[in-house]
Amino acid sequence: MLSERKDAAFALLRLAANSPRFDQEPVDRIRANILASIIANERDPHAIAELAWRRRIYGTHSYSRPDEGHQGEPRRHNAGRSRRPPQGRFRP
Repeated sequence: MLSERKDAAFALLRLAANSPRFDQEPVDRIRANILASIIANERDPHAIAELAWRRRIYGTHSYSRPDEGHQGEPRRHNAGRSRRPPQGRFRP
């Protein structure tokens, strides 16, 4: 039951929130998955049409950009960058 494991579950949640780990191998794997998705969307007619529609409707607003970003964005991320707290977005 969930109630029997709540102490362990909250201990793991506390650990993840206060001392997150970003090992390089999983970061590289996720980055490769995101990059593959971006490349696939650049060739998908539906994704191309959706992006054109978003740009037409939203102009330069962030809603007009692809959800997963552009090809150069995943390459900029690394484990060290992920360890830094998100400035201005998270306050305990």
